[in-house]
Amino acid sequence: MLSADQRWIGKALFASQKCTLTTQLTNWWYPPGLQTDVGKQPKVDLYFRRRLFLWMPRLVWAIDFRCPRCNKSLRSKGIYNRVRLVLDVEDYYYLACEYMDCGSCNGTFLAWDERMLN
Repeated sequence: MLSADQRWIGKALFASQKCTLTTQLTNWWYPPGLQTDVGKQPKVDLYFRRRLFLWMPRLVWAIDFRCPRCNKSLRSKGIYNRVRLVLDVEDYYYLACEYMDCGSCNGTFLAWDERMLN
């Protein structure tokens, strides 16, 4: 992930100084417009920032996911630490998802896992 993307995504998704997710979660997140200072040379990576699709159905829509092993309710652990780069019809975007775990059997699952989608 580009450092310019890491900066804007971090500022957009997380509350300042608290390392907690913002309460206004949506699926699509777009980088801010290009702001350049007069007289300064712009940074090249600012022109190539990508959008983000955030797949967090448990937190966004309060969907109750069940553990595929023991059928207990899963709890959210936040955003998974790996982000995928996806090629769309026109360009690339990042895909981030929710990480969930089961308190009963200690299983961990990603929201885009086929078992969760089914």
